[in-house]
Amino acid sequence: MNRGPFFSLCVLSLGLFSTFQAEGVSVCPTREIQATEGVVTSPNHPSDYPSNEDCTLTIDARQNVLFKIQFEDLSIEEDEDESACGYDSLTIIDGSKRTHFCGSAIPLDYTSKGNKIILRFVSDSSYELAGFKLSFSTVEGPKAPNGSSVCPTREIKVTVDSPEKLKGALYSPGFPNYYPPNQNCTVTLDVPDNFKTIVWFQSFFLQYHQRCEYDKLVISDELGGNTQCGGSQDTVPAPMELRGRKVQLAFTTNEDSSASGFYLKYNITKIQQGRCVCTPGLSYIRINNYQPRNDRTRDDVRFEFKSTQSSGMIMFLKGRYRDSLYVAYEDSRVFIVHIDLGTGQARMEPATLTLNDNAWHKVHITRDGRNVRLNIDNGAVDINERTPGGFNRLDLPSPVAYFLGSPTNLNLLPNFNGCIRDFSVDGYEPLTNAWIDKPDYAVVRKSAMRQCSSAD
Repeated sequence: MNRGPFFSLCVLSLGLFSTFQAEGVSVCPTREIQATEGVVTSPNHPSDYPSNEDCTLTIDARQNVLFKIQFEDLSIEEDEDESACGYDSLTIIDGSKRTHFCGSAIPLDYTSKGNKIILRFVSDSSYELAGFKLSFSTVEGPKAPNGSSVCPTREIKVTVDSPEKLKGALYSPGFPNYYPPNQNCTVTLDVPDNFKTIVWFQSFFLQYHQRCEYDKLVISDELGGNTQCGGSQDTVPAPMELRGRKVQLAFTTNEDSSASGFYLKYNITKIQQGRCVCTPGLSYIRINNYQPRNDRTRDDVRFEFKSTQSSGMIMFLKGRYRDSLYVAYEDSRVFIVHIDLGTGQARMEPATLTLNDNAWHKVHITRDGRNVRLNIDNGAVDINERTPGGFNRLDLPSPVAYFLGSPTNLNLLPNFNGCIRDFSVDGYEPLTNAWIDKPDYAVVRKSAMRQCSSAD
């Protein structure tokens, strides 16, 4: 009596993981099973397989294991003139790797790259043979790499006093095994000013679509994004540099077949470009939405400059009303610091140094409440002033800040003409952030500005 293909599935508990046995499973019809060991045959084996078959058996171990496949029998029509199994074939699909089998020579044992394999059997309209019989088992798979999964969705706040968060690694769920379907997770890196993010891949293989409509990884910031899909075990995307404050890595998968996924590393590093710039007085830097970058009760401004120009504007901040901070120099010798906390200006205008001698001058301005201190060239000038009135906060609600110059309608001193370096305002660096176009930072007429050379 013909009972058809025999199939049984049993589950054995082995402590660390369960063993799922699949005995006497035919590769047809197309379906997916969960198993860690068993036997698979062509339809009707050991009798001849039918004509015009095209079916796939997906075997998913659902654990951190690799499949080991051993052939017991192989008799599949082959094309004697071709080596590509153009008539009938068994194909093992293992991630991006496809291995075709035909003929009668028993293949060597095969070990998969992941915890899911697909067996595809195809026959044409003529000359059927006995087909194949293979057994499969599993061995322990590779351990997850250092880092963490991109799932679940979360935000990582990076600060300069948490250096352990300045670098890290992310991978798709289950990596290095196949990621699950129907994932939708986003990791957001909250990157401070003065820093940029470098992302590079060590492994990348997602389901491919020409427009990445199936599975995809989108890496983006406020300035744009990059969508990745496809890839292979041997091909990874190029490294990426992101300049935004919010770097997002969004991983999405559909309900269909998956792949081994990705493993990437990131490094949040200090911006070096624009640390020292020279300008002929045609350019200036503008910072929109300056208020979040301003410590309202304290200020710390540092920079070094050199120039042959007799007068130049360095920085100007102003709120809606009287609050303002103005730094400049004029008439070759007068260094200007004007600060108003809303009840009148503290004016510091020492005239003891020649400032346009084409030599580097070091400036440090500090404020603690109403107390303001100006130090030039490590004490060559060192004076203190106190703002009038009782206010001790610099209120700058959503202002625009200007550095090295300003629009002509503000009627300030001429734009700075010379070189300036290591500019820091309350920990923020207007030169470096503007040079790489960080969000809210802009260089007006950047083409006229250049980075310093060794001769400067």
